[in-house]
Amino acid sequence: MQRNSQNISPQEELAYEKVATELAENIRKEGLWAKALSVCEGDEAKSKALYISYRAQQILNEIQPQSEQKQSSLLSSSHAVSQKTALYIVIGLHIFLSFFNATKVLIDGRYRVTSDGTVTDLQTNLTWQRCSVGRAWTGETCAGKASKFNWDEAMPLAKDGWRLPTVDELDTLVFCSSGQRKPSTRPNGQFVRKSSGDCQGDYARQTINHLAFPNTEVGWFWSSSSTSAKSSNLAWGVSFNSGHVGNIDRGYRNQVRLVRDR
Repeated sequence: MQRNSQNISPQEELAYEKVATELAENIRKEGLWAKALSVCEGDEAKSKALYISYRAQQILNEIQPQSEQKQSSLLSSSHAVSQKTALYIVIGLHIFLSFFNATKVLIDGRYRVTSDGTVTDLQTNLTWQRCSVGRAWTGETCAGKASKFNWDEAMPLAKDGWRLPTVDELDTLVFCSSGQRKPSTRPNGQFVRKSSGDCQGDYARQTINHLAFPNTEVGWFWSSSSTSAKSSNLAWGVSFNSGHVGNIDRGYRNQVRLVRDR
């Protein structure tokens, strides 16, 4: 981290760097976050910046002598904002924005996000487009309406290294927040209802990581996998409304999320 033009000590720089590392690893002190939300009256952007300053000061308090803790603590219950607190907020906001606009950010220890609207799954070593085809990455979320294609229209979307995922690849994106899911297998390439991959219990929709793939629309997504020759009019797809993996008539119009090998 570069030295700020203000009189920021090496210890303060070290503290902010540690906060940035914690954020990259999805570590957050819930007590400090709740306090920041309260002080900022629910304004999430300001709360995030203030949280960074709170956490940095907490780290400083751990490494500075006790006498300095008493002189510079920013964890006072008072809502008054001192000059130094204001400085921390400005620096915290700068670090927060730099962090979330950084080239690479790790989500849930699995998804490495880049600023170009793609995300790499470190478990499968695949890189995905965060938005389905037809939508646009704004830098924060997916905007616009997803395009829908029948299977024959979807297959030619593969270009420049991007392609439709296989059914097994697409299936890896299913996330059941309840932690409960039917087995997801396709023995001999056949659909079996008891192993259709549906999420069970009380789970959130859509059944995909909302941070890695924000604002995912309801509906089915095509895979590149066709079914057996006996069912040549069917292809495999995944519903991120429920996690269900099944056969779909190729004439149906569904969404597409493209993937490429890392």
